[in-house]
Formats: sequence, C-alpha cells, structure tokens
Amino acid sequence: TLMLIRKMLEDLGTDVTIAHNGQECVDIAKRSPEQFDMVILDISMPVMNGNIAARTLRDVGYLKPIVAISAHSSPLLHC
Repeated sequence: TLMLIRKMLEDLGTDVTIAHNGQECVDIAKRSPEQFDMVILDISMPVMNGNIAARTLRDVGYLKPIVAISAHSSPLLHC
C-alpha cells in the first residue's frame, strides 16, 4: 500500500518523503515542518501508531493537514 500511494502521489508531481514508523514521521516533521504541505499517516504504523503520531504532531504545534488512513476497519480518528 505504501509504495502504491507513493507512486500515485509522485505521478501527480508531488514530492514524497517516507517514514517507516510513527516516531520517524514525527521526528522528520518536527525537524523541517516547512518542507511539508501535509502528513499522511497509517493508523497502524509500528513504533508509534498514527493516532499517537497525529496527537504528538499537534502537541508540538504542527498546524498543516494530517490525513490518517488505514487498510483495516477501525474506529474514527480523533485529533
């Protein structure tokens, strides 16, 4: 799924940065928030799941859009 989404976004001309887990995503976004227009999180990412990563980004003042996705059925995300 990750590579499919990456290819679709790149085919649309979007620059894509991949993080392999929630903590890595938070670290990258905190380090260079101006580099990104949005963050797409998988709810079931390893190390730090998408729900916690989204809350952590908001807690540190990340104001850009955060999109949470999942290939699994789950309760709604509340950020």
